[in-house]
Amino acid sequence: MKIEMSNFMSILGKAIHGKYPKPLVQPVDWGNVVSIAKSHKILPLIVQSEIDNADFASHKVFAPATDLTLNQAVSQIR
Repeated sequence: MKIEMSNFMSILGKAIHGKYPKPLVQPVDWGNVVSIAKSHKILPLIVQSEIDNADFASHKVFAPATDLTLNQAVSQIR
């Protein structure tokens, strides 16, 4: 879990500062990253940060994570 948390923190750092504070450890377990983001209720922040990442965009969790992010945004607007 240490690698997954390190990757999550790097992605969160990119979301906040615009760049990865340290490189991601490959291969990235995108399912775990999304799960951690959901548990901390910051999935939209993580999805926005990684939307242009080809590895994330091609992973099976991309579509559900994007849909959930859009649903959360719509809910907040209402």
